[in-house]
Amino acid sequence: METKQDHQVVASVQGMYTEHPFPNTSIVNTFWSHPHREYLKRAGVYQDGGSGLRILEGGCGTGEKLVAHAKTFPRAKLCAIDLTPASIQVANFHVKEFRAHNVEAIKQANLMEPLPFPDESFDVVYSLGVVHHTPKPYLAMQNLGRLVKPGGYLFFWVYGALGQLWRIKKLNYMTLMRKGLPAEETEQVVRDSFKEASFSFNVRDRIRSLSSMKGINFGLLAQSLLVAIKRRRSFNFVGMDDSNLYDGFLHAHEKFYTGEDVVTDTRKSGLFIEDFIVPELTLTGRVNRMSDLMRRQWEKLTPFERLQAVDAITLPNEYWWVCRKSPTPFSKSVPEDYGSTVKIVRTAFDTDQDESR
Repeated sequence: METKQDHQVVASVQGMYTEHPFPNTSIVNTFWSHPHREYLKRAGVYQDGGSGLRILEGGCGTGEKLVAHAKTFPRAKLCAIDLTPASIQVANFHVKEFRAHNVEAIKQANLMEPLPFPDESFDVVYSLGVVHHTPKPYLAMQNLGRLVKPGGYLFFWVYGALGQLWRIKKLNYMTLMRKGLPAEETEQVVRDSFKEASFSFNVRDRIRSLSSMKGINFGLLAQSLLVAIKRRRSFNFVGMDDSNLYDGFLHAHEKFYTGEDVVTDTRKSGLFIEDFIVPELTLTGRVNRMSDLMRRQWEKLTPFERLQAVDAITLPNEYWWVCRKSPTPFSKSVPEDYGSTVKIVRTAFDTDQDESR
């Protein structure tokens, strides 16, 4: 059930994306769709361009990932939902622009409430970078889970707290520096913070993961780049474009996860974790460099214990995992009495704003 505070968070997030639809770019990032296809291939689900699959995106924004998935699964049927009508309008434009004819519908919906599709009507549901902006992520996951057929797959992606400490520190700094300022001066504080402080982050892991991807649709990426150039739009990777600025540094609500937090919210949703795409739980390279004693000990760890070990030594900045509706070896390895004690949630740039008026 949605509380008054939940409603305020949802309204604040919707208001932000109404003014600043995200992402504000015509570049289609094919990286998002590739891991799903490869995972479903290994599971024996993906074949013949996704023929027979019904796929739903939970929180499509302006349609960047939706178009990428439509092109990566050309024979599948896709639908999407999003909280913000303004974003849906842009998403529909991108669907037409990139001729994603296999997208059937984009509907407005709140992940905190029953969703506008029949239960068990999709083979695959994905929600990337969305549930961590909801007041109750486990409820968003639960509502999306109802739409998946028995035996179907759910993919989620959220921020990793351990690897994003740099951003959390910068957010805290910005919050202090903008205290008491009116709304029109908030953006300038953030931009000035970029100028005076070093906003660096570890891209080595992302570059490594991208370089290992096979089958990325470079043709689609080239097409989207040409569209962006044609419109004379710039794509700012450090987030100074307005939509990136708000999504990355002026967001109304966001939760940063540890691996254990992912386990807690997933269990609370009634779903079962099958595997993690990011971070790589097997840590093949690291295991190969272990001593014989360490390797033997590693092999004794349960899937859940390996996740704990990964968090301890790699400090992930993101988690990308696969869920099922029935128990899995991973879910069975989590202790019954387990509960994460680490909670990093930020609801920022709304209460302070009210105090300054």
